[in-house]
Amino acid sequence: MGIIYQYTSFFQVYGPIINDIDAIIAAQGGRRPDFYYDWRVDFAKSADALAQIISRTCSGSNPATEVTIVAHSMGGLIARSLLENGKYSRTSWFKKIRRFIAVCVPQVGAPIAVARAIGLEGSTSITPQDMKLIMNDANFSAGFELFPAPPYRRTALLDVNSGPLDIYGNATATKFQLSTQNQAAAINSWSSLDLKKRPTGVEYISIAANGLSTENAYYFNSTAYVSRSSVDGDGTVPYWSSSFGPVDRLYTLPGDHIRVMNTNAFRQLLSDLFGARMAIVPYATHKPGLSISLNKSDLRPGEALEVLLIPDARATELAGKLCIHKAAAPAPATEAKLVPVGADVPVSYQGPPIASLPLVLSAPQAPGAYVLTFEGTHLSTVETSAAFLVGEIPVTPVAIPTAKREPGGGKKSRRRTRKKK
Repeated sequence: MGIIYQYTSFFQVYGPIINDIDAIIAAQGGRRPDFYYDWRVDFAKSADALAQIISRTCSGSNPATEVTIVAHSMGGLIARSLLENGKYSRTSWFKKIRRFIAVCVPQVGAPIAVARAIGLEGSTSITPQDMKLIMNDANFSAGFELFPAPPYRRTALLDVNSGPLDIYGNATATKFQLSTQNQAAAINSWSSLDLKKRPTGVEYISIAANGLSTENAYYFNSTAYVSRSSVDGDGTVPYWSSSFGPVDRLYTLPGDHIRVMNTNAFRQLLSDLFGARMAIVPYATHKPGLSISLNKSDLRPGEALEVLLIPDARATELAGKLCIHKAAAPAPATEAKLVPVGADVPVSYQGPPIASLPLVLSAPQAPGAYVLTFEGTHLSTVETSAAFLVGEIPVTPVAIPTAKREPGGGKKSRRRTRKKK
C-alpha cells in the first residue's frame, strides 16, 4: 500500500501535488511524512494511525515544531476525526498542529457513497456489484461513513411513490440489502465530527471545486432504478458539502475532484498558503497553459461527458481543438502509447474574461482508456490533460433484486437481469 501517484503515465493522481509540496519543503525546510490508509477501514482506526505518524514526527532528535495537515477527499474526514473527537487533545504533539487544509472534502458526506452501497455505481476497476459487496462488508464501514450526515439522511435516496427514504433506517437496509452494522458505524462516526468543536489554535482552510454536475439524489420505484438528479460540485462531492461549515477560510476553484489539484489556480493557492509562491514552477509550455477537468472518469459507451477547460489565467480568448486519444494497449505506468481517434472537437471563445469554459461531449463507443488534450491558443500538458475509461457494459443496473415481501403482503419480486452484449 502507498500513495497513488498515477495509474498510468497519462492518468495522474497525487503525483503532481506531492511534487509541489516537495518543492515548497525544499524552499522552506521541513518534512513530508506520508500518511496513506485503507479506504475501507473505519475513520477512527485510520485516525489512530494518523496520530501515530504525527506523534513520531514531533518526537525524536529532530522533532517538528509545527504541523500542517493537507488532506484530500475521505482523508479530510479522517483528519477531522483526529482533530475533533477529543481523544488526543491533551498530547504534546497535538498542540503543534497549526493548520488543516481540506481539499475537496465531503464535510457532510457525499450521496455517491449511497449509490455505491446499493450497487448502482462502481469506480475505476471496481464494478458496481463488487463495490456493493465491499461496502456492505461488516469489517469495513468507511464507505458508509461517507454517507450524507444524519441531518441529510432523507435527501439522497427517494422512492417515486412514497417519497424520501431514510438511508440509516432498517426498512431501507432491508429493501436495498444494506449492512445495518455499517449504518450504525456511520452514525457513530458522524457523532464524533463537529466543525464547531474544531480545536483552538488550528486554522481550518477548505478548498472546494465546482463547475461540474455532481450526483445528488437517486430515485427508485420500489427497487427498480428510475433516475438521478445532480447539483453543482466537483463530479464526486457536491459543492454544498465541500464548502460546508464554519471554517476559517474557504476557497472555490473550477475543476474536478482529482484534477483540480493540477490546475494553475490550485497550485498558486497552495504555494500562497505556505508563503512560497516562487517555489512552484508552472508546467512548461510555449503557450499559455490549460487544464482539463471531467465530471466523471468512468463512462458507458456514448454517455454524455462534461468537460471543463480551465486556462491558467482568466482568458478573453480560448480557441483550438480538443483531441481524443486512446491507449493502444496496456502499458507500464511509466509509458503508454496514445493513438488519436475520432474527429477533433473545435473550440472557439471570445468575450469577457472567463475562469473556465464548459463543453459536453459523447464518450466513444469502443471500450478502453482515453485521454483528452487541448492545443491552440492554450496547451495542456501530461499533468493537465484528462484521462477517462469507457466500460464494456452499462454501469447502471436496471433493478436491485430483493427477495423480501413488500409492505401490504405483495409477492416476492422477480430477479431481473441484463444480458451482456
